[in-house]
Amino acid sequence: MAPPSLSGGRQVRADGEILGVGYDVRDLLEFCRRAGLNRDDTDLCDRALIEWRGESCSRSKQ
Repeated sequence: MAPPSLSGGRQVRADGEILGVGYDVRDLLEFCRRAGLNRDDTDLCDRALIEWRGESCSRSKQ
């Protein structure tokens, strides 16, 4: 997850491919689903799974 842009969205990449820009948790989970992850089991704060740049994941945002 890239740092937040001026619009508040984060550019999301998987394996170097840009998946899009996410503005909220639902968007981020949808990008994870498109990358082949089960969105019900995906922990956005799992650092082994997701590299956050800029502001890091916060459990309160999920």
